Amino acid sequence: MRLYGSNLVRIPPEIGAMTSLEEFSPYTSHRLHWFPYEITRCWKLVRSTISTRSLFGNFKLRPPFPRLRTTGDSQSGGHLAALDPKRWG
Repeated sequence: MRLYGSNLVRIPPEIGAMTSLEEFSPYTSHRLHWFPYEITRCWKLVRSTISTRSLFGNFKLRPPFPRLRTTGDSQSGGHLAALDPKRWG
C-alpha cells in the first residue's frame, strides 16, 4: 500500500484485516499523524517508509503543542479516579 503524498487523515482499524499487506508507505502523507494498533495484525508487513518530519513536523514551523490540562482544571477536585473517561481518555 503506497500512500506517498496522500492527503489521508487517518488509517481505519480495518487495516488489520489486510493479512497479505507486505509494504506500508505513507512517507509524505503530512496529515496522517498516527496509525491504528490493528496494523500489528498484518503479519506479512516487512517494509514501511514513514517520514518523521511528516509525522511530527518541522520544529521550526509547526504550531506549538496544545497546553495540557491539569487535574485541578476539572470539576473532580483533583481526584484522578473521578475524572470522566470520555473527556480525559
